[in-house]
Amino acid sequence: MEYGFVDCHCHISAREFEEDLYDVIKRSREESIIITQSSHYSVGIKTLIAVTEEIGEFNRVLQLQESFPDLVAPCFGVYPLQPECRSVKPQDLDAALQQFYNHKEQLVAIGEIGLDFTSGCVYSHNEKGRDKLIKQIPLEHICLETDSPALGL
Repeated sequence: MEYGFVDCHCHISAREFEEDLYDVIKRSREESIIITQSSHYSVGIKTLIAVTEEIGEFNRVLQLQESFPDLVAPCFGVYPLQPECRSVKPQDLDAALQQFYNHKEQLVAIGEIGLDFTSGCVYSHNEKGRDKLIKQIPLEHICLETDSPALGL
């Protein structure tokens, strides 16, 4: 039996990885020795579920899957807080819906569904945050239609 880890929520398609992406991929594949009382295993990361945070990352994550089909599994998502601390708008989600349908065969999940209650995202506690969550409900329908799980924030 082959063992390995699955990183079930990573942002490998984010701009922060542009300069050293191939080094990050290489390191993710390096194996470590796991020792138990009865045995030891040599394991590495077998799958990276690459979750997007904005529509602009959709193509990048698909390109990563094409370049590393045995490693990268795409998960489209639209994070509630967009770059430059701009809250996601309903039209952002509307624009993303067609992309979810267009690429449903390649997606392993739909991500970034929910409210973010970390200290930097206080907008989620108010009505606007709840309204954005309600707007995300069509994403859950896509999950059902495509037989894809939903990944939270």
